[in-house]
Amino acid sequence: MWWDKRLALWAGLKERGHLVVALSKPTTESAGAWVYPPLATACDLLMLEFAGSNPTYFAEDLAATWAIIRNHKGPVVFLCDDPDLLPEWGDLETDYRRWQVWWNCLDTGEGVLPAEVEVIDAPFGGLLGAETLEAAEDDTLAYIGRTDGRVRRLRELLREKVPFVVYGRGKEWDEFGGAGWIRALPRQPLRRAILHRHLGVLGLADARHRAMGWRTGRIFHGIAAGVPAIVELGHRGLAGILPTYSNGAEARRLAESYRADPNTRHEAWQAGVEMLTAHRAQMGRLLDGLPA
Repeated sequence: MWWDKRLALWAGLKERGHLVVALSKPTTESAGAWVYPPLATACDLLMLEFAGSNPTYFAEDLAATWAIIRNHKGPVVFLCDDPDLLPEWGDLETDYRRWQVWWNCLDTGEGVLPAEVEVIDAPFGGLLGAETLEAAEDDTLAYIGRTDGRVRRLRELLREKVPFVVYGRGKEWDEFGGAGWIRALPRQPLRRAILHRHLGVLGLADARHRAMGWRTGRIFHGIAAGVPAIVELGHRGLAGILPTYSNGAEARRLAESYRADPNTRHEAWQAGVEMLTAHRAQMGRLLDGLPA
């Protein structure tokens, strides 16, 4: 979960009278949001989030997390913003009836999540507040992310001269060359301001995530930052609702229409705001339903 969604979730819990306690070390960016030290007493509800589950690289962190889960005797909520970030379920416990998974996808998680868990539709992008659309300072689309499962589409977009730039980790993008259009990945607290300057955001996802109806954070962070998005045909839950492209030429025409006509750009952004507003209401109901 990106930094600003995490902070918005904590704020929403605190607004509803919940005492939010860190049981593990937060990231550097998130640390300042914790106003309460860890408690010696047991918590009523344990919320878990995984930024990575590779046992080779995260062995120490995962062992500490497993211990927290096993020591906690009450209900558990697993916050799954991305279905790639799942725990090794067999390592945790044998009975998952005390678990909910707040699931940022339209599918049910069948075959991916334990059968006993209660799966709750949780559009985490709805935690974000939206800024106002302004004239673009940078007349390119922005993409923050990786190349995995997207290489073919990226090459097509480049061939069609779609005006976009990438914010990513350099080594992941070496095969593309990309001097001038590949920029350093900014720290999470800086991303909203950077996206706000762009013409819009470019939606890309691999085939699995599109089919699952994953609500990719890149889209919703862009809309919340005050810019419109374009998404790929076949991205369940997004395509046809937000401006949609099926090939590089269509993506280029959408970007050019945003450049040429401020009203077209505003209408595209407004479609995203309407989706974000509906998701905000859904997340509000979900937080309201937590036990006091």
